[in-house]
Amino acid sequence: MKRVWVTLMLGVLMVAYGLGGAVTTAWAQQTKPIKIGVDISHRTNPFWVNLQNAAEQAGRDLGIEVRVMDHERRIDKQVEVVQGFIASKMDGLVVVPEERAVGPRILKMAQDAGIPIAIIDRWPEAAPSGNYISFMAADDVIAGYDIAMALIRAGCKRMVAVNGPRGASNHEDRVKGRNRALAENPDVKLVAEDYGPSVRAVAVERVETFLTAYPGPGFDCVWNANDDTAVGSWKVLSDRGLLGKVKVAGMDLLPEAIELIKKGTFEFSAGGHYLMGAFSVVVMHDFLRGIKPAEPIIKLKMLGVTKANVLKYEEQFIKNAAPINWRERSRLYNPQAKTYFDILLK
Repeated sequence: MKRVWVTLMLGVLMVAYGLGGAVTTAWAQQTKPIKIGVDISHRTNPFWVNLQNAAEQAGRDLGIEVRVMDHERRIDKQVEVVQGFIASKMDGLVVVPEERAVGPRILKMAQDAGIPIAIIDRWPEAAPSGNYISFMAADDVIAGYDIAMALIRAGCKRMVAVNGPRGASNHEDRVKGRNRALAENPDVKLVAEDYGPSVRAVAVERVETFLTAYPGPGFDCVWNANDDTAVGSWKVLSDRGLLGKVKVAGMDLLPEAIELIKKGTFEFSAGGHYLMGAFSVVVMHDFLRGIKPAEPIIKLKMLGVTKANVLKYEEQFIKNAAPINWRERSRLYNPQAKTYFDILLK
């Protein structure tokens, strides 16, 4: 049986919720085995694979069925996935809206079907109410800011940016954080930026385009919306022999990024927020058993990793990792438990 390890969870501030009184709905009265459908964006980025693994492990620990599907970054496919979950009579849904514009439609589908839903990662243009029980995401403004500041502290003066897709609130918030860092450092110029799917193949194309448009190169750092794009950016710069001239940073704490940080060729990463899937499974499980979320909107905080602390991170969270028992995170089984914990380097 696959176990999700603490090594996957650095820097996450998870959702805390209390008993909040009995839920007087049909959901709370059911005693049959629980089935929860989880819809993620895609599986080409290891981040989403980590999120899936954690959510499925939470289901195993809780003794419930967790069925994970992905919509391949397509809105039409996402609608089909949610429709399929409804037709399969899932008891609850945990969904990542591909873009903010599709959020209201997904919420209405769940409402019309009478199924509770938790939204993760991307704001659906509405605050939780009724059967929409919770929203959980990373604090993406801070994340984008921290990526930019790590590059600026490393000496960046002329930045290019590989942004995520337009219309996705998480990526839009990361851009806001980056722009805040630039506003605080007016001597740093944003030379160019581009938007697109947050996968490394796209980043390779973007950075090659930047190198052609700004030869020399005419920039000294690449801000990336996540680690998958950052690794793509790093690969292009490595192939061109430019790693000493151009700095790279991202977020998600992917293993490849950690190894590059150790080598001193990658400035910064932060992450652990993919556990929002598992924690939302716990929240949904408890809601279906009569325990309301105490905090319907949660922004997860992440711990950053640089060359200065990467070995300590590796020792504490990789070499000496401990498993998470998700059942112990449920207040149904452990009324005193908190479903969040601050992870700090000792």
